[in-house]
Amino acid sequence: MAGEIDVVQKCGVCNEQVGSFSVKQENMMLSSRARVWCPSCQDNTPELRELAGRVESIQREVDSLPPAGSS
Repeated sequence: MAGEIDVVQKCGVCNEQVGSFSVKQENMMLSSRARVWCPSCQDNTPELRELAGRVESIQREVDSLPPAGSS
């Protein structure tokens, strides 16, 4: 789907993924005051949102850098 972004919903307490959804890029909103049910915490917790694949992308970037201290 062109122009759509996958967003991951996570628990604001334990950081476990609790859901995901796709949204048009121009309608994307990563900040949220919503609460989501977390099966691990057994409670409604603050919702955290991030782009799907973000953590993996950051790790690839870090792995591509030269070792610290090398010139």
